Amino acid sequence: MAKLIEYKKFRYQEAKKEKDAKKKAKEVEVKEIRLRPFTGKHDLEIRISKAKNFLKEGNRVKFAIKFLGREMAHPQFGYELGKRIEKLLENDGEVERMIHFEGRQLVFSIQPLRSKKEKNEKAEN
Repeated sequence: MAKLIEYKKFRYQEAKKEKDAKKKAKEVEVKEIRLRPFTGKHDLEIRISKAKNFLKEGNRVKFAIKFLGREMAHPQFGYELGKRIEKLLENDGEVERMIHFEGRQLVFSIQPLRSKKEKNEKAEN
């Protein structure tokens, strides 16, 4: 048995369903935090607290450690800073992209921790 409805009404109902689905969907943003290899302790603490807030809101955080001039001769300081940041945020997020150079910037990103349920669903797919 087939149900007959007007095509315009069908299109309207479909558009309404899509609109409702978009309302319920959470759009994930990428927040960027810029640092220098010799950023002070207090400045780093403030940036870490901002990153924790971004992660709690469900956003991804991209860290960019910018090198200027002769700082490029000592990339190990940037790597150390990146590792320290990862360690401070390990309870709030997990590394999405490992630390790497993009031009004169050392870049890595952290995403919010996923629940065990989400991890299992992703593993099944």
